[in-house]
Amino acid sequence: MNVINPMSQADQITTAIDELSNKLYDLPLDTKEQIQAEFDKLKAAVRGVFSGSGAKFWELASSQADSVTLYDHNLRLVTWNEASAKTALAAKDQFIGKTFAEIYPDLIGGEIHQLYLRALETQLPQSQMIHWVRQADGCVFYFEHSVYPTNNGLVALQKDVTERIRSELVLLESEGRFRALADGTPVLIWVTNASGGIEFINKAYGDFFGVKIEDLQSGGWQMLVHPDDTTRYVDVFNDCMRERKPFRAQGRVLRSDGQWRWIESYGQPRFSDTGEYLGTAGSSLDITERKHAEEVLLESEAREHARASELEALMDAVPAIIWISRDPECRNMIGNEYGYQFLGMQSQDNLSKTAPEEALARQHYRNMKDGKPLPSSKLPMQIAAATGKPSRNYEFDLIFDDGRFYHLLGNVNPLFDPAGNPSGAIGAFVDITAIRKLQAQQIEAKATLEVQRRLMGQREQERQGIARDIHDGPIQTLSSTAFSIQILKEAYPDPTLQVELTQIVMSVKNAVQELRQVVNDLRPPSLIRFGLARAIQMHAEEMRERYPEIEIELDLAHNGAQLSDQTALTLFRVFQEGLNNVIRHADASRVWLRYEVDQDSFTLILQDNGLGFVVPNDFAELMSAGHYGLAGMKERVETVGGEFFVTSQPGEGTMIRIHGPLLGKNIK
Repeated sequence: MNVINPMSQADQITTAIDELSNKLYDLPLDTKEQIQAEFDKLKAAVRGVFSGSGAKFWELASSQADSVTLYDHNLRLVTWNEASAKTALAAKDQFIGKTFAEIYPDLIGGEIHQLYLRALETQLPQSQMIHWVRQADGCVFYFEHSVYPTNNGLVALQKDVTERIRSELVLLESEGRFRALADGTPVLIWVTNASGGIEFINKAYGDFFGVKIEDLQSGGWQMLVHPDDTTRYVDVFNDCMRERKPFRAQGRVLRSDGQWRWIESYGQPRFSDTGEYLGTAGSSLDITERKHAEEVLLESEAREHARASELEALMDAVPAIIWISRDPECRNMIGNEYGYQFLGMQSQDNLSKTAPEEALARQHYRNMKDGKPLPSSKLPMQIAAATGKPSRNYEFDLIFDDGRFYHLLGNVNPLFDPAGNPSGAIGAFVDITAIRKLQAQQIEAKATLEVQRRLMGQREQERQGIARDIHDGPIQTLSSTAFSIQILKEAYPDPTLQVELTQIVMSVKNAVQELRQVVNDLRPPSLIRFGLARAIQMHAEEMRERYPEIEIELDLAHNGAQLSDQTALTLFRVFQEGLNNVIRHADASRVWLRYEVDQDSFTLILQDNGLGFVVPNDFAELMSAGHYGLAGMKERVETVGGEFFVTSQPGEGTMIRIHGPLLGKNIK
């Protein structure tokens, strides 16, 4: 089969037209010009048709880098261009005139063969199709087929896409590895296109939201972000997509199981080799547990901060000196606000006695114990920080340069580092100077009370001795004298003498009676024999007989078995002295006495409606004015562990109240 050059056919047709036009040469000029013009148009049209179709096509096909092959209606090879010769398995002259089946026996019935047959049958161009060819050297080439029918047969365009296919295969292999890697991680991985639509998700992403890539490609993100997190998540993502920059955002999203979960997303823009924006690739991680842990940590830190604030406020509110050191040698020591004020130093000054010299220069006090200076190695803070052992009830003296003296008492606890090693100490000390002074005064007061008690006891013994002496001496002598006078009276019946002797006997008896009353006052026999209540009752009866103008009312508890003899005697003496004061000074018409006993204590109250007086703050004032009654009563009561109270106002009478413990009891 000969190959026809389309342009040569056009030349032949135009030559025939010229010959025809020459034959019309003898026609009139106007007619000839008109016919010639028509022939010129015809030649141009012929050349245009041929040059715009076959000629132009062949000119282009010969210069193409892709393979162009011409077949007739029987699928016999007419010709091919130079590009086809480069990939052919044999020389061009070995294939010209052979059928498709003879050239490609392996392709008979296949997709490529069917492609050619459809083009011949339908006279319509057929779509592209990829097939591969293995050359003799083993190399595989990939071609993209397009078939176009012509009047003479077919034109087959075979585009070499080997490099593209190989790149796509490499990309597919790479994407396969990427997908395997992506599906094997719990991180949510996603890729978007330039418009923000999802192109890829891994298995973790699909499981998390319960979606497939098809759902996202057709329906968008299908991700519900918490309304409170729109600004910090959705807006950040959209801004970064628009500005084509990396982003990082956190927010709560709704998981497939209906739970709100915190995710943290990272995104990176993607660009082609030419700089074209392709979209964003990113990953998201479920950080709910971390957020919860952070919230717990924040709450814990807030509580710790609150505790620290409370502790700091407590330290500053406590009226105690607090020292804190955070190093084992205690070279740096701070304190609370009260401590700085007490020590006369500025806040945050170093309070340590093992501090550098410049810090020691600002300290104007010394530590003493038992009258001797305390060396730094013996200070409780330094000992606790170095040894890790606490110190309890440690006492020492703080002496300032201006002579002020304070006695301190406190405790020190060591501080430890995470490894359990001593790393410092904290101590709290209070000023007990006043307490120690009060204790000394109490000791002195107890000694004084003991002296008074002994004096009272000695006085009672002396009274008892005087009572015995009066009873055994003057009373007996006067009784004997009265008896002798009575005998003398019987021996001398002289009336005048009888009258005088009778008067003498009466005087002696009155003297004996008065002496007996003195003896009773010095040692009331009824108290020893019948107890306190009966002794008070008997003494009140005597006073009613002697002073009938004063009404005496008694309300007595008769259970006095738990009173010691000393206490019973003291209460009786107070009653005696108080009643005597009412008779001598109060100008009272009525006196009340109430004596009560409960489980642990007794109470005695003596009250009158007399003149009253201003009670001094110190009974020593009464003693200095020569009034010893109240002061003596107070001393008596205190010697038995009781309390003595006096209430009085001018014109409102007086009340004496005594309260004290029963035998073996303590008053709180």
